[in-house]
Amino acid sequence: MLLISSINSFSQDFKAMQKEYEERKAEAIPKSFKIISPIQDFILVDETRTFTIEMVCLDPNISILLLGFPYETYATKHNLERPADVEEIYKLPAEEQNKFFKLIPSIEVIETIKEGNKITIYAKVTSENIEEFNLDINNYTYKTFRVLLE
Repeated sequence: MLLISSINSFSQDFKAMQKEYEERKAEAIPKSFKIISPIQDFILVDETRTFTIEMVCLDPNISILLLGFPYETYATKHNLERPADVEEIYKLPAEEQNKFFKLIPSIEVIETIKEGNKITIYAKVTSENIEEFNLDINNYTYKTFRVLLE
């Protein structure tokens, strides 16, 4: 019975945390924010590997972040064997540690244009392994796009 009550307690705590997160997200993302293009949940990327996102927002003080998944580091991109114990990595020189910890961007923002309330982002996919990316507004995920590479 104790285990069941612990699970129920955890479930209630999780639901409360989730509700609080959704309330903060609703406050953080301006109500006037809207994606114009693309309207689908995916981005088809051709051989140029570039794409465009068009949005509108009345609030001039928003933060926009494109965050691709899966994350890549120099080590994962170059198939370096990761030591079994993280302490072994910390014993390496800083430059070698960075190969295991520093993330390589999977999307490069080429240009951002703001004309009135319209925001256009021109970006390029820089990773061969990207599957999706989040469009984060004011540090909260607004939408996730799947990436389809041609």
